[in-house]
Amino acid sequence: KLSLFSPNGLSEFFKFHKVGATEHEEITGFSRRYFYDMETALLSPEAQRKRLEWQASPNVDRSFLATHLAVWFRLQPRAGDGEFWVIKSPAYTAWLPELASAFPNARFVFTSRDPKSVLPSLCGLNEVASSIKFDYKNGRDLAPLGEGVFGRISGYAKQQEAFIKSQPEKCLALSYREMVKEPLACVNEIYRHAGKDFTKEIEACMKAHMNDNKKGKHGKAVYSLEKFQLSEKKIEEEFKSYAQFL
Repeated sequence: KLSLFSPNGLSEFFKFHKVGATEHEEITGFSRRYFYDMETALLSPEAQRKRLEWQASPNVDRSFLATHLAVWFRLQPRAGDGEFWVIKSPAYTAWLPELASAFPNARFVFTSRDPKSVLPSLCGLNEVASSIKFDYKNGRDLAPLGEGVFGRISGYAKQQEAFIKSQPEKCLALSYREMVKEPLACVNEIYRHAGKDFTKEIEACMKAHMNDNKKGKHGKAVYSLEKFQLSEKKIEEEFKSYAQFL
């Protein structure tokens, strides 16, 4: 769709987030039904607020989401050695307790990066992805998009902190700085957390992957807080508690 409706849309999207048939993905076919974040930019501020409340409210029963996901997994063909599944997506932060209940043997890994870097990047990704609907370059205000992403990520940060406090034995928290500085050591730690062996073969595959996927391989994404009318001061105030994970 990006290629059809937005000039250079796919190449711009890849600068933010590489996708492909053999890439690890956010289970888009499932998550789109409930958490398709790229379309948040198309919602009114009021609709965005209601959606965030639905995702975060302790009074909402979201257990059906985890039940649906468990059934969805059973319908998928097994990949690799078939021993366990790995899923990744910030959207799943909205229902961590439900996931822990539906998958009692699951282990959770959180990789946390400075929101002052994450927010403008995610805003840029959303801008490119939603460009199949409209063209921001024609003067459309980007502030609502920035505010929507800000509210969503703020909610995720609070939910992450609460879940780690409630079930620390299931959680491993790594900072983005650690991941960049010592990637193999961090992956080794993730394997230990999952009860798996980090073998020489796996290490060799990791090294090959890193060598083939240098930063900027698909081009440099251009973004800024100012473009989406966000400020460092506002982010620092909102994410004070989250700083413990950085």
